[in-house]
Amino acid sequence: MTKRTELLKEIRAFAKEAGLEIDETEGGNHTKVWSGDGAPLSPGTRKIPELTATAIRKQLVMTETRKGDEMKVTAHAVRSGDWWSVDVPEVDGLFTQARRLDQIPAMVADAGELLTDIPAAEFEVTLDYDFDPAARREIEEVKQLNAAAQRAVDEASRQSRAVVHDLRQRGLSVREIGVMLGITPSRVSQLGKDKATA
Repeated sequence: MTKRTELLKEIRAFAKEAGLEIDETEGGNHTKVWSGDGAPLSPGTRKIPELTATAIRKQLVMTETRKGDEMKVTAHAVRSGDWWSVDVPEVDGLFTQARRLDQIPAMVADAGELLTDIPAAEFEVTLDYDFDPAARREIEEVKQLNAAAQRAVDEASRQSRAVVHDLRQRGLSVREIGVMLGITPSRVSQLGKDKATA
């Protein structure tokens, strides 16, 4: 881990040596440490994972960032200790970090606003993360199984509504249908209402 203060000192020293004027701007979760040909960002945490710090150092000589229209970007995340180090190739100098994957889109949008002057709300962030390949395969399998299970639940509900409707038409009581289907009388009533409103 690199201390944020130390990384900021490195960036300031580089800017001074290169004859660049320092212009520090605080964002919600980041610090834009200079403007001009580029703007390295320092995440607003005390310690920065080495992957993120290295990526920021590599961007000390940068090209202009994109400004203007809304941005569709991909956030590439790599696990580094307890953090996710994130880079966004569509925006020069956009490196950030987050503790959790679900925090990354907001962090990217916040950093992107500082670099591009495009409002954070206009960033559309697609998340791509590097993780153990075997675990990724298992995750995909689980997602497919969950999707198949949801389809089965939807089909079971559809058929249950049809059966409840048919049995009610035959004069059976809610309790009798519950016994036949192995569900509670209140569930039978709900399925009957669902059929009526479907």
